[in-house]
Amino acid sequence: MPTYTGQRGTGFTSLKQYLGLNEDGAKRLGESLYEDVNSAGQRATDAINRGRSDFEAKVAAGTPDAFEEVESADEATKRAEAAKYGGPDAWEPSSSTYQQIQDAQARSRALGSDAGRAALLSERTAGNAGYTPGSVGLDSFLAGRGMGDKAQQSRSQWAGLNDYLGLQRGQAADAVNKAKASADATSGQYSALAKGIKDKEVVAAAQAARAEQQKKYEQSTGKKVEEVRREAAGPSYDYEEMKGRNGNGGRRDPMYDGPVGYAPHLTARSSDGNIDDTSGGYYTPDGVYHPPPRRNP
Repeated sequence: MPTYTGQRGTGFTSLKQYLGLNEDGAKRLGESLYEDVNSAGQRATDAINRGRSDFEAKVAAGTPDAFEEVESADEATKRAEAAKYGGPDAWEPSSSTYQQIQDAQARSRALGSDAGRAALLSERTAGNAGYTPGSVGLDSFLAGRGMGDKAQQSRSQWAGLNDYLGLQRGQAADAVNKAKASADATSGQYSALAKGIKDKEVVAAAQAARAEQQKKYEQSTGKKVEEVRREAAGPSYDYEEMKGRNGNGGRRDPMYDGPVGYAPHLTARSSDGNIDDTSGGYYTPDGVYHPPPRRNP
């Protein structure tokens, strides 16, 4: 619709006079077109954001639950095998999103030319038979004058939609990588838990077997194992200190399954904490045996 609202039939002496009389109207018309284009750009931006948000919701749905303690090795193994990422691998925006991006960019470019602005104005007033091509051309000219450098601002802003889309693609890919890493970590935790439970079960079974062995020994001999060990070690043997240490020979512990016994017959503890034996050798407090020094013939 023509911007000028002066009295009909008065005419104009110059274009400068016309522009002056319509300066405010031209500015409003230019800003109106500028806002229309911005709205299109914002719709495209929102479509990108919604697409990424929906994608990341699917990524989250495909990510296994966080690790939690279980008591059974079988259950831990089962959860380790089930802790796999099951979401999508890549985000592909919809065709509608691409269309909105292209539309916003085309509109922003149209602001920069008389023909482009005329097309935007014709679209806005479609069906209005009174809005003639001449009126459209005049308003397009006025809008260009009224918006100043906003046409270039709009074009630069919405040309960046492609870069914005690329950034959102990258963030969507990061979400997938994090979800897969989380799934792998959870699976590893359950595997480690299953192994730990099985190791404890093996140790418990070995201890039970040893206890049963000891019980049978005591039943068959009528003697307590601890008493037999003390007798075998000798009266001067510091039993609690040396218990379980390997010597280089000497008396054997009847319940010990290793290749060597506990230690040779020991005599006394020296001032430095060593335990001497009758051969001139000694044991340090950490259980290391030092044989006697060699004598020259």
